Amino acid sequence: GTSIATGRYNFNIRDNDYDESQYVRFTIATDTASYITGRVTFGGQGVKDVNVFTYIPGQKTDIPGTQSTVNGWYSLGPISATGTYHIKAQASGYISEEATTSITTTPGIKTVNLALTSLPAKITGNISGSGEGYSTSSVEMHAFDANAQGKPPFQAMASSTGAYEIDVPYGTYNVQPYLEGFTSTPITKTVTVSESTTTSSGNDFTMEKLNRYISGTVVNETGQSLDWTTIYIHAFIPGSQTMHYGKTLPNCEAATTCAYTLYVPPRTYEVEPFISNYVADPPSRSVTVTSEANALRVDFSIKSCIATLSGKVVDVLGNGIQNAPVHVHKVGEEYEAVGTMTNSNGNYFLGFSATGTYQVFVEPPFGSSYLRPGPVEVDISSGSNTKNLTLNQAIKQIKVTVKLNDTAQTNAVVMAFKEGASGGPTQTWEQTNNVYTLNVDSGTWKVMAEPDSPDVNWVYIGEPYPVTFTQPSNVAETQSVTLSVTLADATVQGKILKPDGITPVIRGGVDIRQPKGIGAHSSLQNNGSFGAKVPAGTYQINVFCEDQTLTLPATATQPFTVASGAVKDFGNIVTQTKEATISGTVTSESLPVSGVRIHAHKMEAMGWADTVTDDTGDYTLYVTSGFWEVMPDPMGSGDYVSTQPPKRVLVETSTSAVSGIDFSLVQADATIKGRVVSGGSVVTSLFGFAFAYSSTASNGGPINNGTFSFKIPAGTYTVGVGFPPNSDYILDQEQQVTVTTGETKNVDISVSQTTATLEGWVKDEAGQNLPATTTVEIFAVNNKGAWRNTRTTVSEGVHTYSLGLTPGEWSIGYWIDSLDYINKPPTDAVVTISEGTNLPKNITVSKADATIQGTVYAPDGTTTLPYAFVFANSGLAKETEKLHTGTEADHNGDYTLKVKAGKYKVGAGLPPEFSSYINPDLQEVQVASGGTETVYLTFKSANSQITGTVYDIDGVTAHKAFVWAWSDKGGYSETFTMSGVYALNVNDNDTWHIGAAFDAEENYYESAEVGVNIPSGTASTEQNLTLVLKGTKPKTQTITFDATKAQVINLSDGTKIQIPAGSLASSG
Repeated sequence: GTSIATGRYNFNIRDNDYDESQYVRFTIATDTASYITGRVTFGGQGVKDVNVFTYIPGQKTDIPGTQSTVNGWYSLGPISATGTYHIKAQASGYISEEATTSITTTPGIKTVNLALTSLPAKITGNISGSGEGYSTSSVEMHAFDANAQGKPPFQAMASSTGAYEIDVPYGTYNVQPYLEGFTSTPITKTVTVSESTTTSSGNDFTMEKLNRYISGTVVNETGQSLDWTTIYIHAFIPGSQTMHYGKTLPNCEAATTCAYTLYVPPRTYEVEPFISNYVADPPSRSVTVTSEANALRVDFSIKSCIATLSGKVVDVLGNGIQNAPVHVHKVGEEYEAVGTMTNSNGNYFLGFSATGTYQVFVEPPFGSSYLRPGPVEVDISSGSNTKNLTLNQAIKQIKVTVKLNDTAQTNAVVMAFKEGASGGPTQTWEQTNNVYTLNVDSGTWKVMAEPDSPDVNWVYIGEPYPVTFTQPSNVAETQSVTLSVTLADATVQGKILKPDGITPVIRGGVDIRQPKGIGAHSSLQNNGSFGAKVPAGTYQINVFCEDQTLTLPATATQPFTVASGAVKDFGNIVTQTKEATISGTVTSESLPVSGVRIHAHKMEAMGWADTVTDDTGDYTLYVTSGFWEVMPDPMGSGDYVSTQPPKRVLVETSTSAVSGIDFSLVQADATIKGRVVSGGSVVTSLFGFAFAYSSTASNGGPINNGTFSFKIPAGTYTVGVGFPPNSDYILDQEQQVTVTTGETKNVDISVSQTTATLEGWVKDEAGQNLPATTTVEIFAVNNKGAWRNTRTTVSEGVHTYSLGLTPGEWSIGYWIDSLDYINKPPTDAVVTISEGTNLPKNITVSKADATIQGTVYAPDGTTTLPYAFVFANSGLAKETEKLHTGTEADHNGDYTLKVKAGKYKVGAGLPPEFSSYINPDLQEVQVASGGTETVYLTFKSANSQITGTVYDIDGVTAHKAFVWAWSDKGGYSETFTMSGVYALNVNDNDTWHIGAAFDAEENYYESAEVGVNIPSGTASTEQNLTLVLKGTKPKTQTITFDATKAQVINLSDGTKIQIPAGSLASSG
């Protein structure tokens, strides 16, 4: 007759003849929640102190675990969220089979008994380390199931000697140690244990004190006193299983500002503060820490909540959905965003420091079959606001079969990315009868697959497979896809050592790649070893070391071939120390700028370097000899833009120190905020990139849910937008915007939905289908700056395309990722399309049915010249059909050009830095269909000069200018004179056409081009030049963009440069 609270109770019957520890555990529950109870046994006997937990795969759960009682009883709950729960018991050396039970809307007690079995496998190793605060026995070891995100890790503590042993089931695990303030080498290790290999040993880690950090301040703007120690700030890698680096703030007492420092390994992190009842502004920031420099300061403000938003995320039956991420973004703001996760009842609560119009986003819980809805706009006013959100179940499915030859594979992770949408992919690693099922909604999806562990012997090297659902989301549809994977049974392995030949390189990785990117990456193990499985083929390796003073010897970077089933063992590769350097300073208005990333790539061979400017704006890049291009990338801070092109630097020897490679940045002291609108309303479903450009500067930022914001220097700009392929919207017209220092200018960019379709097939001139594996991209551009592109799909062997357009005139082009075809404008490239029409436009492409090959030599005729540019031009050979193609000679100086049968002039060129070399004479060659012609090209040493003076328009005053000369035989030479007096290196016995030009701020000056005959044996010939005004010119623009995507550059004089996707190399 006693009233008691809900909860878990032990019921004892006491008697002196019985052990008082024998009791029964029972649960009293309310009628609003459920519990999971049961008994943990081993050999039929109850087992005490066993950890029991429950979770929904792929989701974060807030249901605390428990330990079994002395007789093995346990109880989990209360549980309010519906779903299928997995229950598992785990103790040192033991584990239960995973049981499941369904929690419905009807509260109740679910009984699940768990029987322990011995864990069959072990992961062992040793921990060592040093540094202030280091204690071996305090190191926690974690083994995360690599194929089950959301599952708690298996854990163990290292002993005082450093040895550790983690008991695990068979499977693949990511093993990581953790000790606050320390990092490990390696950061993580992926290991596999199985029936044939029950123990994975030698998984050793070395703990090191962290010396790089993220720092900043937290400012109290609440107007009230804060308990600083209740604020937790942490840095994490989004989407990664690696540990978080976090701490509570110190007790800063009554101060309004409190500083923090987080010691972290070099990585890119999201930094985020947590505090109850208040909001942080911004909610989080992304920063990068390198081995050379700490992160830029990351400051936060704590503000009072002047408004709240609460509600419930439910399914169509009204059941609450647990662990659904909810976040809001203030329309038009860059950082004004907050987020949370629904609790076990599906409820969420958010605080705001500012009122206004916000977009509310809800994501499906990881691994669920709910659809991601579009954002909902909510006007947040002071006080309490409410918004309930509903997630619909997906009723469209992509059924995916992964096949190696004709054999279905069950060791895959299958994923699909939705075109034109943000967020991660829909993915699964679970299959039924060899079929993986992806739950999706309407639209176009790109389907891919990857192995679920490093030991799998296949790779997917095809293009993402497009699948389109055209019916509304409430209409059930199913499509089946077969992804063909490639056998990867060749092994590449070795060991990377430091220059002493003994110490392993342990921080970094090795890339094993073919020219088109096929290959693999292997992290370096703690003994310096690497290894990966790849398809049979020819590869090059490149090492990426955290210590950028190290480089591979030339012998290790040469291409190699590995056969199917074979092993290419490099043995010990002893790295070399880079002794050459490129250094400089980055400033803005003569003041140093810290934290700016500096990139460099080697022009004529494989090589890269990367660093960050220090507190004085200085940087040093460690490089090898050769030609390098160096450029700053200030976009990480957003406070500066670069208006300078990359600087080309010659490092003459392996010990050269090139200094003074300085850059001046322009402060981005204004802001452009915008909306992408159609019919006056924001198109919240749109994602893409917004940009602003002028004759002096440019910048841009992502479009999220129809809004964008980025900083830019004060000035007048043209603002436009670009969207992913197959977007439903097209830019109407770019807008002119003027923004002053400190000003924020709002702009609406108008777009229209596609209302017409261009469609057709792509075949060769003989009417034959292109190979199904060939990538073909069709693009269209109009005179308003709009660009559209799509890739063909292949059905029954035929490449077809469908490109949505708006009414008007469009210019059509194509790009084929194959040397077997010629990329050129199609016949009748300009089309006019009307609203509501489906205009047929079949495209016939020319097949490259002939080959020109050869070798490029230095002037001595024996030394080959790697990476020279070689071209073949039919127009120079006076052919009616004018075709031009080119390629780069390989590391041996050899080249191969695939061309259409016909007559060509073949030539070669080198960068201007090779000023003592003159281009080879153009050679004419006739190549027949199916034939191969060999053309050797030999550069010439200059044996003559053309000298003179460049005069201003008055014909009297010498003037600085760029001077060039080209010859009838294909030679080329250039120079720049500051004084007006010039000397050009040329060859005799040739006629040279010489000219000069000078770019003023707004005007362009050029001389008449003069022909100069150089008789044989002539050492020097004088030729003066006079500049004349040719007109105004567009100013220089520097634009960085992804070369795999189409780009349109509009110059200030109206010139439009259209760059098809893939037409420029992405490196080199």
